Amino acid sequence: MEYWKVVARQRRSPLRLLNRNKTAVYVSPRATKFDLDGFLRRLEKVGFPLKYTRKLHTINFTILPGTRTFGQYEDGEVWVDVRKKHRIKTLVETFVHEIAHHLDLNDDLSSGLGHERHYRAAHIHRVAKDSNEEYFARGFERYYSTDSRDRKDLKLFNPRLYKRIQWLHNKHRRKPRVSSS
Repeated sequence: MEYWKVVARQRRSPLRLLNRNKTAVYVSPRATKFDLDGFLRRLEKVGFPLKYTRKLHTINFTILPGTRTFGQYEDGEVWVDVRKKHRIKTLVETFVHEIAHHLDLNDDLSSGLGHERHYRAAHIHRVAKDSNEEYFARGFERYYSTDSRDRKDLKLFNPRLYKRIQWLHNKHRRKPRVSSS
């Protein structure tokens, strides 16, 4: 697995993730309680591939206006609200959810899930009923959850969505290098 290492940390400039596209990572000065290293360790723990950030310009950890929005994806940018009341688990779930929207927008991964969504979305989240995009993103959250039961339940109750995310995961995870002797 590629590690979520930070290449550069300079004051008043974006952090840079170590991946091929050098995604800029901004941490707002107002986000004094945000633990970026803990956040990145949690992503590694759940096996979230770094390659998912390809074609992503910016990741912003900041305080979003309003109280109901935890995150947002728009035009190649992910925004995650890092209010001190949000736990690392919530921040990771929000980030994973917004990355799912990014991947779906680039590869139309949510198409063809309408029938399963209609009958099985309640097993994931009430918002998953709203659209195929939300169904995919909520399922993506469950797949990369820190609770192993979430992935098992996804496989049991939402098999088509699970297979699609499993295929995506296998496609993007770092493959070990084979040495030629």
